[in-house]
Amino acid sequence: VYLAVRRLAGASRSALLFVTAAAVAVGVLVYSTMLMSSVKATTNAKTHVFAGSDVGITVSRTDELPAIGVPHTRVLQLDRGEVSGQRLDVLGIDPETFAGAAYWDEAFASDSLEELTARLGPLDEGGSLPVVAAGGAELPSIIQIAGNDVPIEQVGEASTWPGMLADNPMIVADATALEDAISAAGGSIGTAGADAVVWARGDEQRVLAELAEAGLDTQI
Repeated sequence: VYLAVRRLAGASRSALLFVTAAAVAVGVLVYSTMLMSSVKATTNAKTHVFAGSDVGITVSRTDELPAIGVPHTRVLQLDRGEVSGQRLDVLGIDPETFAGAAYWDEAFASDSLEELTARLGPLDEGGSLPVVAAGGAELPSIIQIAGNDVPIEQVGEASTWPGMLADNPMIVADATALEDAISAAGGSIGTAGADAVVWARGDEQRVLAELAEAGLDTQI
């Protein structure tokens, strides 16, 4: 190091300029590589949060979920929830298959995805719907879904949840219990504008082919 510094100190201005330019070029290359990696990782995470998993395919609500060769689950997505005048997205899930198919990052919640989904289930004795709140929602004991008052009981919280479509807060519930709660309030899952979506891990074309082979219409 000493000899190298001595040689640079005694070098001509042109040599020093060349070394400086080379160092700057290497620095820019390293920085741009790190920046691209960070942007790619962030984009990938946001895409998976938006889609819920590697693949999200709308299907009919009346179709049974078939067995295919990749982890998969079916969710009900509703955008007609409301709390204190603010839009509230609603997601109905199958707790048994959700954790294996949904995109998840440990930073989303202090509890694991398995712990949170295990707390979801049927309506309690008072008729309240157990829900996980995501996105910082401050939930009262009653929310509105498609104009119907639905009593809820918060059993967990997360900063982010798979399937969040925007900056709106979200509640997550067992899909069957969600239908029961809306029916008990005088509405129906149909009038609530629910979309059934299959989330799956793996290649999209493979998932589409296997669902079509199982008889599901994936062109909805």
